Amino acid sequence: MFVGWDWASTAHDVTVVDDAGAVVDRWAPPHTEAGLADTLARLARHGQPDELPVAIEQSRGLVVDRLLAAGHPVVPVHASAFHAARPRWGMAGAKSDPGDSYKLADYLRTDGHRLRRLDPLDDATRELQALVRLREDHVKAKTPPATSSAPCWRPTGPAPSRASRGSAPRSPSPSWRPTRRRKQPPGSARPAWRPSAAGIPTAAAAAPPSCSPGCAQPQPHHWAWHQRR
Repeated sequence: MFVGWDWASTAHDVTVVDDAGAVVDRWAPPHTEAGLADTLARLARHGQPDELPVAIEQSRGLVVDRLLAAGHPVVPVHASAFHAARPRWGMAGAKSDPGDSYKLADYLRTDGHRLRRLDPLDDATRELQALVRLREDHVKAKTPPATSSAPCWRPTGPAPSRASRGSAPRSPSPSWRPTRRRKQPPGSARPAWRPSAAGIPTAAAAAPPSCSPGCAQPQPHHWAWHQRR
């Protein structure tokens, strides 16, 4: 008997063939603990585990570890070598998981003597693999997803001086964020004129400033007197 195992992340396809290449059994177990346990029990109906080799396109993983622990000889088949051998089963380009599991079993029947078999793992190596797998699961649980809501921009601002390095750094506001105008308190009015770059009031000034501290209201003649001088 020969077994072909087409591996998948959610469900597998398993095919058992006899020495003549005829299909004896075929099923699609799910990738769960119950599915793996039922598959091992179903394989035991066809013979002893050490006399039932399994061809699979994987050299490590949970399925490989369970098969080795059960006593099955595991034969890893390289994807390139398996792809090169596909024309012997026909020139059709269609690919199916049940068909691949049968081809793996038949490939193991005809060319199994040329393929390398995996050695069963000892207890120390199996324990180390369990610790490594546990660490990988822990890292995946701690790593945030790539599509997180964290902003992708960084605020810009001047570099802190040496004097301010000892104190807590102040986070500058982003340069793109618009600033809001502060509301003027009631009773305070803006000046009616604004000096230009040369210090001379602009032409749009509503009223000139007073020329002396004693003037309560700015007078037009004060401004004209300064202009004549």
